[in-house]
Amino acid sequence: MAVAKRMTKEELREDKVVTALKELGEIAQENAKTLVALAVILLAAIVGWIFFQNSRARAEENAALSLYQAQNLYFSGQYSQALTQLEALTSQYGSTQAGKVAPLFLGNARLATGNPAGAEDAYQNVVKSSDPLLEAAGHRGLAGAYADQQKFGEAADAYKKAAMVDGNPLADSDWMSAASCLMEAGRKDEAIQAFQTVIDDFSSSTRVQEAKVRIAEAKARG
Repeated sequence: MAVAKRMTKEELREDKVVTALKELGEIAQENAKTLVALAVILLAAIVGWIFFQNSRARAEENAALSLYQAQNLYFSGQYSQALTQLEALTSQYGSTQAGKVAPLFLGNARLATGNPAGAEDAYQNVVKSSDPLLEAAGHRGLAGAYADQQKFGEAADAYKKAAMVDGNPLADSDWMSAASCLMEAGRKDEAIQAFQTVIDDFSSSTRVQEAKVRIAEAKARG
């Protein structure tokens, strides 16, 4: 029976080195596969991001053009045509900058075409805006929609909300409108307070003299 040859120390050392190199080679191959996979994923992510950015840019451009066309229709008194354009805009491009402004004009167009209840729905989206001018305009629009339906108490409250939005340049007029609606709702004392707010808080306003006259008229009613 043949006796297995015993390896020398040098041969054992060389064998370990060969084994280690082989293992390193296998590890390198696995790492290479991983790196290739990661590279593919990264490339796909980059391509996807570029496509998303380009798509978003196109959406912003299309929405801005659509809003411009709708505004031209609205300001020329073609409310029904503007309404159709605005409804399509808010449905398709609601997340764009123009899409966030469109509900205000949509509400206005619905009011102009005799649909105050539908206008309410549109304005409810506007009052959520982080832009104070849009927020105030949304409350003002809601007030108009309520007033069209003879809901003067709700209209007054909406005008007051508009007036109290920080940075609202029409706050004095909103207080005046709130007071007028309060008078219509039979809330005379609150109306006088609203007129007085114009006098006290907006002393340089052109509406101050009107507010004084309206207070005198309200008190004369008894």
